Amino acid sequence: MDDPTVNWSKERYDEIESKMIPFLKSSGYNVKKVPPRDPNGPLRMPIIDKFKDMGTVTGGKIESGSIREGDNLLIMPNKAAVKVLAIFCDEDRVRHVGPGENVRVRLSGVEEDDILSGFVLCSVAASIPAVTEFVAQHKSLSCWTMYESNPNLAFYYFTWIQIAHVRLQIDLKTRKPMKKKPLFVKNGAIVLCRVQVNNMICVEKFSNFAQLGRFTLRTEGKNCCRGENYCTAYCY
Repeated sequence: MDDPTVNWSKERYDEIESKMIPFLKSSGYNVKKVPPRDPNGPLRMPIIDKFKDMGTVTGGKIESGSIREGDNLLIMPNKAAVKVLAIFCDEDRVRHVGPGENVRVRLSGVEEDDILSGFVLCSVAASIPAVTEFVAQHKSLSCWTMYESNPNLAFYYFTWIQIAHVRLQIDLKTRKPMKKKPLFVKNGAIVLCRVQVNNMICVEKFSNFAQLGRFTLRTEGKNCCRGENYCTAYCY
């Protein structure tokens, strides 16, 4: 940032900060507290890329735990047992990498075609939950319809997924569920919903893994709300 070609300006930084902080606070983010990443915790690496290169190579960011060459791991939700052959951070090959790093991991035991974006590389002993239905709480960022049959409403959590229906809405003043099921969600409203998907996906409770517990709802190409996975008990 100190390089002269960046043209860094404190005035511009302050302007961006003054606009972003109110938006983040209104979206429910705690701007003063960043969720820590535990290098000794269960491994969680959402896979965002894959390709063939002397084996199957997956790419992603390590959100928790660490990876070493020779580790025996698991890819969820297809429960593929894999072994780490090599780890690359940028262009360098490394033997060990911790949380927060964007890496490429060469694996044996799985084919490229068996991996989809949104799968998660994780520990064998503490794998990530895989579900087709779960309960989530979200905060609306705009006014949008919440009909169960809304074909334009999509759930974004590494991949695009159609949402099934919204179960109930919580009154912001009383913090209690509203008796009447609303047809629309207003800006700033808190909604508890049950999300159903066609295929198994990997999700975490926000209280367990904040980085893997957030999601976004989009409709007509725009973000309409952000949310947190509240419960992952509905697993089929």
